[in-house]
Amino acid sequence: MREAEIAKRSEKYVERKPIKQSVLNMGYVILALLLVFTILTKNSFFLFLFLTVFSTIVDYQTNMVAIRFNPQPEVFSSLMIAKFIGFPAALIMLLIPTLFVDIYTARLDKDTFISTLLTVIICYLMASFNFFSFTIFAVILVTIKFIANLALNLLLDISLPEILFEHVLGFIVNIIFFLAFGNFFYLLFYKV
Repeated sequence: MREAEIAKRSEKYVERKPIKQSVLNMGYVILALLLVFTILTKNSFFLFLFLTVFSTIVDYQTNMVAIRFNPQPEVFSSLMIAKFIGFPAALIMLLIPTLFVDIYTARLDKDTFISTLLTVIICYLMASFNFFSFTIFAVILVTIKFIANLALNLLLDISLPEILFEHVLGFIVNIIFFLAFGNFFYLLFYKV
């Protein structure tokens, strides 16, 4: 009985679905055009589209690699959108690269839900409070998310390599993103 249960659980119900390279190349062209339009027009809708496409492409590409790693660009993107556009837009942006891509690439698991929930919470805080410097507040929120995510994943007995390659890497990448680009986007898009 136990062997049958183990065999049933180890079956892959859904295979990863690769996208044709021509479609990915079109995505890169669209991403480049959206970046140009975003900077030239300083339009928040183009910012939303650019960050959504950017996060979706990065998440798709990392999900298709055999080694499990995740730089978590959706955290950076959703916090930016929460600050400059609002919390509802951040929720929409977060669902596309996180849940939809993970479902499409068969990488949806319990730590995806934990990470998404924590990201929703920090997006709400980002949209709600206007104190501190934007970059400092973003770094604080990303750090809080990392610590809470780490604690919950250790409680759920997630493997250490998965924690290192997904959550530690995502934390480091997001800190670098905010320190490198946070003030640039803030000066470009924040309206008092």
